[in-house]
Order: sequence, then structure tokens, then C-alpha cells
Amino acid sequence: MNLKGNTNSKRGATHDTLLMAAKRVVARDGVARLTLDTVAQEAGVSKGGVLYHFPTKNALVAAMMESDISCWKAEVATCRDAEIAEGVMPEAGRNVRAFVSAAEGACERKEEAFREMFGGEDMSHWFATSPDLRAGMIAAVAGDHALLKRFRDEFATWQAQFEDDGIDPATATLVRLAADGLFFVDMLGLAPPKGALRQQVLAQLLHLASPKKTDNSV
Repeated sequence: MNLKGNTNSKRGATHDTLLMAAKRVVARDGVARLTLDTVAQEAGVSKGGVLYHFPTKNALVAAMMESDISCWKAEVATCRDAEIAEGVMPEAGRNVRAFVSAAEGACERKEEAFREMFGGEDMSHWFATSPDLRAGMIAAVAGDHALLKRFRDEFATWQAQFEDDGIDPATATLVRLAADGLFFVDMLGLAPPKGALRQQVLAQLLHLASPKKTDNSV
């Protein structure tokens, strides 16, 4: 019997359980209520159990941010792989298009993520107030230089990748900034475009991120 493997698996499961509990606390009560004690209570474990994984609140917030970054990377990779599987679009601009599709996918699935976070509970009330709560989380990150640097480094990596994606670097950057903007106006509830207008905006971004066909006719 692999006791070490079982122990590591349990530790990983507890780690993920605590992260989900922390996200529920923030979503329901706001980032100001996020403490090791409230996470322990939410997860149904002792404070010592939380301290084993996260010795400080900053360590917990950092882990939450790393979890979000990992999920975001996985979303982009999924969108990229889906385009490759379709075999229609060229390689040039693929990373930028995947970024746009991932940003839209994250916006579309945020309410579903809230329901999953709360075990299928009706989250209409919390979801309606979530822009204020997410703004609080952004403020918490902005106030921590180490966390902010982590995000800056991550975005710098994306930017470098987009500039070398086979399309005009300025166009790639324009599309990336627009996708970022769409994501954040959704996140904060800043009059995000909806319906047909939203679909038109997304179509324009994907069009810009696609290489232009040349006319070889004589």
C-alpha cells in the first residue's frame, strides 16, 4: 500500500478544500471577512489544519491568486487546442485568439462557477453583488507588492507571447487590451456590452487577430 501517496493525495484535497472555502467566504462576505478563522469555520476544520497549509492570510490569498492563474492558463490552452482540433484557422494569431475566447468563456461561466462553489445553491443574490466583492479582492492584490509583481510578471509573459504570434504586434496588443478590458468590465459590472453588441465586439476582436488573406490574382 502506498501510504505516502495516499497522504499526499489527502493533503492536496485538503488544500483545494480550503481554497474553495476561502473563495466562498470572499464571495459571500467580502474580502475584509477573509481570515484563517473564517476559512477554518467554513471548511469545517480546525484553525491548525488551515495553518498547516497556509501559515498566514497573505499565503492564503497568494494561493487563491495562483489557483486563478492556473485556471486561466488551462482555459487558454483549452481554447487553443479546440482551434487546432477544428483545423480551420491558421497558426498565426492563435495565442491571441485563444486569449480572447478564454476571456469570454470565463465571463460566461462565472455564474456557473459561483453555483459550483456553493454546492448548487441558488446564488442569484450573491452573484448580483459580486462586482463589489471582486473589486475588494482586486484591492487586496493591489495592496500586496509581491502579489502584484506576480500578476505583472504573468501579464508580461503573455504580452511577449502575443508580440511573437505571427500577426502585427500592435494589432495583437490592441486585441489583448480589448479582451482584458472586456473581462474586467464584466468582473466589476462596469456596463459590459451584452447580447448582439457583445457578439459583434468579440467577432471583431477575433477578426483582428486573424492573419489577412493576400490577393494573388492577376
